[in-house]
Amino acid sequence: MAPPDVRLFIDGIDLDYGWRLKQAGYQNFVIPKAVMSHNFGYPTEVRFLGKKKVFQAYSALRYYYIARNHTYLELNFSKGRYKLTCVLRRLKFVVAQTVWLSIADTDCKIQKIWACLAGTYNGFLGNLDQQFRGISLDPMMTEYKKGGNAND
Repeated sequence: MAPPDVRLFIDGIDLDYGWRLKQAGYQNFVIPKAVMSHNFGYPTEVRFLGKKKVFQAYSALRYYYIARNHTYLELNFSKGRYKLTCVLRRLKFVVAQTVWLSIADTDCKIQKIWACLAGTYNGFLGNLDQQFRGISLDPMMTEYKKGGNAND
């Protein structure tokens, strides 16, 4: 069995490896009493329509790789009519994530929404070589990146 694909940076390596092992005839076993501690993101509590909701907030970089890698993996491992189901589910996910970030997140909303959209797009294209490139909302940084002087 080949090692995990390193281009699945941050998110999805376990899914890729698990699905490939299953295709090779191996089985997954569940050990109900096993405990694993995994810290990622930071829990954020939001009240929406009178209900308390806790969600994991991530950086824009993490949102990009979640969207890209899961879109790619679901498309890559789904067959037949399930490919259509996958496409519809990924589109539903990116719309729901965009709405949720617009409502609930307080930090870098535009960057995170862009990351979800760009990640989903590159996942649909199967472009695992495309790394995350955020967008600059600071006009001075835009000029600096173009090689100009921000004070011109």
